[in-house]
Amino acid sequence: MREMLDYQKWLIERLTDYEEAYTFYVVARKTFEADGDIDAFKTALDNIIEAQDKGSKLATVVYFARATIYFYLKQYDDAIRDYSTVLEMDPNDKMASFGRNLAESYNNEGENPQSSLSQCLKPIPDNVNADRLSDSPLV
Repeated sequence: MREMLDYQKWLIERLTDYEEAYTFYVVARKTFEADGDIDAFKTALDNIIEAQDKGSKLATVVYFARATIYFYLKQYDDAIRDYSTVLEMDPNDKMASFGRNLAESYNNEGENPQSSLSQCLKPIPDNVNADRLSDSPLV
């Protein structure tokens, strides 16, 4: 067990370096794309988040990726928290705003957020499909 703690400490230390963290993210993402191990990918993202400043360029990407994983796992409160963190770092991130609104809709309405779809699309005013999508059934 001690070796695992030492490894975790070593890894977090290494990931404080932006280039190391970026490389770790790219490898973790490609590995996930190849093997689909969502738990391993989330763990990699957790490690990067622990090591990197919220102000780093990589932080918004990593928080957004983890929020998307939480959404996929139907852990909507966690997804909302991470999408909100992305929006704290970049208030103009329309995809994070959309993701947060959609997660809030699923969280509030269960598996059928249709009634809130137009609200979810609101942060994307230049989306030419917003009106058409808000009237179409998703489920």
